[in-house]
Amino acid sequence: MSALRIAHVQPMTLDLYGHDDRDYGTVVRYSVSNLAAAQAAQGDRPEVHLLASERPLELEVEGVKACFHRAIEPPKRAGVNRRFARQFSVSMLRALRRGRYDVVHFHGTRQLHAMFAAAAWRCERQGLPMVAQDRGNRDVGRVETALQGYGLRRSRALMGASQDTIERFAALGFPRSMLHLVPNAIDPSIFHPGPPRDRDNGSSGKLRLLYVSRLHDDKDPLTMADAVARIAATGRPVEVTVCGAGPLRGPVAERLAGTGAGVTFHDHLPHVELVDLYRSSDALVLTSLREGFNQSILEAMACGLPPVLTDIPGPRDSAGEAGTLVPVRDPEALAAAIVGLVDDPREYARRRELALARAPQFTWDAVARQVRAIYEEALS
Repeated sequence: MSALRIAHVQPMTLDLYGHDDRDYGTVVRYSVSNLAAAQAAQGDRPEVHLLASERPLELEVEGVKACFHRAIEPPKRAGVNRRFARQFSVSMLRALRRGRYDVVHFHGTRQLHAMFAAAAWRCERQGLPMVAQDRGNRDVGRVETALQGYGLRRSRALMGASQDTIERFAALGFPRSMLHLVPNAIDPSIFHPGPPRDRDNGSSGKLRLLYVSRLHDDKDPLTMADAVARIAATGRPVEVTVCGAGPLRGPVAERLAGTGAGVTFHDHLPHVELVDLYRSSDALVLTSLREGFNQSILEAMACGLPPVLTDIPGPRDSAGEAGTLVPVRDPEALAAAIVGLVDDPREYARRRELALARAPQFTWDAVARQVRAIYEEALS
């Protein structure tokens, strides 16, 4: 089977998520970088095209070339929400015109509407087959919806990480034959359980909670902080480690100040340190208002850490029966769910076993093989 030349296109800057471009593929390991690395390991020739946070840049990580293109965008002082989905790159379109690719894989069908339409136009002009993958929804108006529709109609295959996304595509009239459920994944050589440890059981034991997500409105970290404050108000020792950067770091700290709850902030951690946190915590807490097939949920479960999550499609699909689900923006329900899970040894053990059984099903090697089959179908 001959190697495929693949262009991964994700037209956004990494600083939207608090990252530096040079951290791509090392400190910043996420769905696109992990998929491309797995494809290279299987003999294909992927390239990744992103937008430059500062200056144009080229990197090579794990056999994958990453190109950061100059972007036209609102000024940085406009804030993340204003900049998101309003970034555009002529340079990226030129790269698609010049590059000798077999297939273009666009990431962000419901997030990056203008560039999605432009990339679809470019591919159609070049006779390049394009497949498109949903990376989470954003509320948009009629113009953005029209641009999205233009890109979708010119894609040969559509991928989504949740059944909710697949049903949304189907509702737009796309045949089931071109819709594919493609999950996020983990590297099991990195994320796996450590040696057994003693946990503080009972209502007097200290709770060690872990939050791994951006500190932005759509992740709703303030609900997490309010839930932790409620637990502390009962006299229960509790501490939370927050791994993620964003403008709500200050408000989260303010909500927890004076509550008696301990809080430690990390902008970003290398995997070896994050694995230690997964293994030493009592529960992963995620309070997102919208989310894709979340990688941190899979990583935590692979390390034996049960997640407590908002009941929305992405986390629900990621965790399966291992997750404890609560309504969005309900700190009282979240606090009760955390305490109820940790203080019930039998239920905690059951959720842990479910997590350990589920997470290894999702590996980047398997995802890369699934996506390869989708490419071949699109090329035929």
